[in-house]
Amino acid sequence: MCDNRRGVSTVADVSLGILVVVVAMGVLVTAAETESHEHDPTDTAYAAQTIAGSTVNTTYSLGPAIEAYFRDYRQTANPYSEGELRRVSHGPIATQVADLAVAMTAVDGTQVSAAATDYRRALEAALWTRLRGSQFDLSVTAHWRPVAGVDLLGKVALGETPPPDADVSTKTVTVPSGLPSAREDSIETIDGPGDYLAVARAVANATVTGLFPPLETQRALEQTGAEADFVRYRYERLARVLDGGRTVFERRDWLSPSSADAAAANEYLRRRLAATLGPQLDDAYESAQDAARKVSVETVTLTLRTWTHE
Repeated sequence: MCDNRRGVSTVADVSLGILVVVVAMGVLVTAAETESHEHDPTDTAYAAQTIAGSTVNTTYSLGPAIEAYFRDYRQTANPYSEGELRRVSHGPIATQVADLAVAMTAVDGTQVSAAATDYRRALEAALWTRLRGSQFDLSVTAHWRPVAGVDLLGKVALGETPPPDADVSTKTVTVPSGLPSAREDSIETIDGPGDYLAVARAVANATVTGLFPPLETQRALEQTGAEADFVRYRYERLARVLDGGRTVFERRDWLSPSSADAAAANEYLRRRLAATLGPQLDDAYESAQDAARKVSVETVTLTLRTWTHE
């Protein structure tokens, strides 16, 4: 599978002063904030339209993730050649940046996968190639925050940091994360103001289902090869981050081709993630209803900043 239309968040690898709506992508761009009238905000509008509407092929390697899998979980050498680990992600730049943010998810500050290491480099290079010849500098940051107030966050920054004295224009773009919505489920399943666990379960269900789509993941686990090992790595890594040590996948046989059970593996991850998020929501909000209204698993926020060359 070499044409990954949602980048690394799929099973195979796994988010302006003008209003611009790219209907096919579901991209919503909100109003600009310009820090100085001397800077032309249309630079940022141009960059945002380019990122929202331009499609690129991003060639990258699964090598860092596969190396980590065999080193940390199999204690043996990576058996695959670089050619076997090369992938191409095809899609709009904004969608690929959103995918990258999700792929760089961290729990309590610990990144759950090395999958995005080479993808980030390749996507940044593709973006600068597309904007080559422009008269401005650009930074793009992306944040995937399934619910505010908890330590579950995916983020990435591409480009330079503006100089302190630069005239900077800023625009915000909302992009689909590729994961299912959980807000309605969060609101509907709450049983009283203290039922933070219901919100945590809804967020965990959507997150795990989005990261490990059951049918596709089951098929992958039943196979051998680089794609299957990449999926196993992602399971092992997320479980270890949540458990802090030896994982259930080292005691069970849910990830082997002969007894693959994605449903059981997903349910385990849902329970563990919900148990992590529940107390954090309790600390962050006055009621479970307040927490549920902040759930946004299905979106990634992109912030674009431009400033002129010296």
